[in-house]
Amino acid sequence: MGWEDIVRSCVRSGSDSSVRLWSFEVKKHLTKGNVRKYFFQAVSNSSWAHYGYLVATGLNSDVEDSQILIPARERPSVDWKSANRIVAENSDFHHYIEQVGIYNQTGRLIKSAWNK
Repeated sequence: MGWEDIVRSCVRSGSDSSVRLWSFEVKKHLTKGNVRKYFFQAVSNSSWAHYGYLVATGLNSDVEDSQILIPARERPSVDWKSANRIVAENSDFHHYIEQVGIYNQTGRLIKSAWNK
């Protein structure tokens, strides 16, 4: 599989030291029975990013009652190969990386694209 144009552009426009991407996993309800499954899902889903978190909000949806249960470790650099694969598979992630590239190249933040 070749490199997607937007990923190539994003890599060219920002070095690993200037690009920091975050990935978050939010789960409404964690139990002893499902925490292992969700932990490995979060690690897998955030393999391309610097950070990933497994967050529990309990049975209510009040964010203030949320807590970070399992903080992931910081990655030394973005895994662009994994990001490239996800860009090809997921249109939302494609749009996200496209906006990161635009920001890296121009310094312009398109609020309507980020606030979704």
